[in-house]
Amino acid sequence: MPKLPEQIIIPSAVDIHVHLREPGTNKAETIESGSLAALLRGFALICDMSNNPGRPTWTLRRTKDKHDRIWRTSYIPIATYAGSQPESNNERELPKMALLSIGLKSYLGETTGNDREYKASDFKDIWRLWNQLAPEKPIMIHRGSADLEEIISFTAAELGHRTHICHTNHPDEVEIVQRVKREGLPVTIGICPHHIFKTSHDVLTEGSFAQMQPPLAHQIDTEKLMYLLAMGEIDIVESEHAPHQG
Repeated sequence: MPKLPEQIIIPSAVDIHVHLREPGTNKAETIESGSLAALLRGFALICDMSNNPGRPTWTLRRTKDKHDRIWRTSYIPIATYAGSQPESNNERELPKMALLSIGLKSYLGETTGNDREYKASDFKDIWRLWNQLAPEKPIMIHRGSADLEEIISFTAAELGHRTHICHTNHPDEVEIVQRVKREGLPVTIGICPHHIFKTSHDVLTEGSFAQMQPPLAHQIDTEKLMYLLAMGEIDIVESEHAPHQG
């Protein structure tokens, strides 16, 4: 029997934060094309967010529709998040969606499908309900301009619920999370590659291609974020992959 070449086996990657946008009005990508791209880059699981343009995943029917499309067309497993905004009035849907979702995504800042800023108090009823329905499934925070310490003091301190701060773009957020971690609160924080490899200066040369939410940081903050990631102060790298029509 011929000797097999030496092999190195490493775990597959997981991306907890993608926006495949299907089903929805954005046709720049599909679950099929996005999952294939992830597979070819070594990902075994990706987790799709809820703010699909035109069809946010805020009902059981839409959640089942997304899962059906995943089952039929995806190359790899895809987990999905539930969504609920203060104006969505979908509290009756959350108990059903919780069973099929790995967490709840809350958009407190401007982004696709949300054109306003919120305060932590606007979401307290939603977070309290989610804590009752799915105490083991995290609350994922798109912070915007809301007070981070106020968010954490309610979700993680008062409710004792696991809370993840998505796509940080500033070292001050990391310092807040590390401080509350030392107090024993269940909080984690993630960063995206574009917030450590690009800076706000790129907007001058790339225009809208370098505009995003949250925005790219100044170079001094980008360098601090890279350092904090290298030192293990940031819990995870998440892509926030989000296709857009050109």
